[in-house]
Amino acid sequence: AMFCTSGTGKSSSSKPSRRSQDGSSTTVPLLLHFDVNKTVIQSDSVQMKGVEEGIREGIADLFWGNVSKVGGSETWEWIKAEPTCTPPKDDILAVGTTPLNYTQWCKRTVKDKKEMKAAVRSFSLVAGQPVEKEMHKLLQVTMKKMQLRPEVRKSKEAENAGLHGPTFNMPRFQRCFTWCLGISLAADGVRVRVLRLELSNCNARGGTSLRPFAILFRSFGADHEKIQQEWTLGSFGNAFCELRHPIFSPLIEDIGPMDGSVPGVPDRSDGHGPLLLLDTFTNGPDESPWDEWARTKPKPTSDTRNGKSWSKQALKAKVVEGMSGFRKFSNDHLAKQATAAIKDDWAWWQFQNEKAAGGKLMTLLKKKDSAQVFFDDNIEPFDARIVDCRDEYGNPVPDGQALDRHLVKVNPVEAMLDDQYFLRKLLYTQGELMDVGSSLIGVQKQLAEKEEENSQLEKQLTNMGRLPQNPGGGRKAVMCQARRAISVLATAEVSS
Repeated sequence: AMFCTSGTGKSSSSKPSRRSQDGSSTTVPLLLHFDVNKTVIQSDSVQMKGVEEGIREGIADLFWGNVSKVGGSETWEWIKAEPTCTPPKDDILAVGTTPLNYTQWCKRTVKDKKEMKAAVRSFSLVAGQPVEKEMHKLLQVTMKKMQLRPEVRKSKEAENAGLHGPTFNMPRFQRCFTWCLGISLAADGVRVRVLRLELSNCNARGGTSLRPFAILFRSFGADHEKIQQEWTLGSFGNAFCELRHPIFSPLIEDIGPMDGSVPGVPDRSDGHGPLLLLDTFTNGPDESPWDEWARTKPKPTSDTRNGKSWSKQALKAKVVEGMSGFRKFSNDHLAKQATAAIKDDWAWWQFQNEKAAGGKLMTLLKKKDSAQVFFDDNIEPFDARIVDCRDEYGNPVPDGQALDRHLVKVNPVEAMLDDQYFLRKLLYTQGELMDVGSSLIGVQKQLAEKEEENSQLEKQLTNMGRLPQNPGGGRKAVMCQARRAISVLATAEVSS
């Protein structure tokens, strides 16, 4: 059986179905499930190596190639498409070919798991090839975007929000959250008057009626602690929800704190400590942890953990049982517009050979009453893989109906480079398109290359003694103009 533990807060076809004529699909309450590592956060921001490893793994998912046999051995050749987490379109592929991304190629080629991960992160299987250069360019651009502004680093506010290193923990999630509130954002938390989402409906008096929604953070591990500190708990309480976050809290200042202190604004803080055993965080008995059971050799043939009886008798935890119980929990959670975290059962997923049927459970509610979306980097383009999606009657939802509608694959690099990433994904599941034309990753690379050119030119001119220390025009003005031009290009791409 699957065992999940949760901490509840006080609060708060392969194509998606199009919106109905009455617009109900964009007004019903919305339950959002967020995987933690490599979806909401990038790893430990204190250890830059850990952050970079996560970025490298994300990049490996974005580059696609064709496999061919040469002299009895297989080779992988990059097809030179723009980086994307979805397979390239048929019009750039040879007839009958099925592309693999670099990660898939590593899994196919390197059988040892540890060596395979090393090959993914180092790009070693394409060493010296043009694609390796492109991968490293994208790595540099993404790592630069991960950096906190100098005035934020090591500040008291950053420390209180759990930002102890030079990088973001949750670089795009808060933006998705505030989009659900009907706020549109630009980079670094500057509000812009570009979008007023259909997720927010203006009332007759010119005010804003916000779409009801709730959040569930989902993880197999103990990553919820990182979420707790920045999203809710911090050293002095709920950093984001209490307007104490140095970067993201200004995004909700027009609404006010979301800690229960403002009438009519849901309390979305999570004040019950460690993150379905309710208000409990456990990996089973200390002497026989559940995850260790999954690693037993030879592999168990049945679930011998006795988790249900241990949870009720030894732990004496309040439990939610069965599909119907989990569905009721989800419905009640959404009705409260709450925030909570669930530690999903990694051991059960391993026991089920990492198939969706043993993954993170999501039970859909009545279609007319609510909508649900699950964001996870381990969802594959044609395979739910890590999420067990069930309909309102408890039946498995076919991948063709669940993917891109209820289940959304996330790539951490794409998310880092696109301020509107989660919004774009969310709107697509709701039947709305937010097409930006050419790849935003391509635009970001152009911006980075232009900045590098400008930097090199400045150095050359300075070395030649031809650039004043405090220039007010001339070449400096020309370079600023070039920056503005490329910025206009980026704006045009986003708004197209």
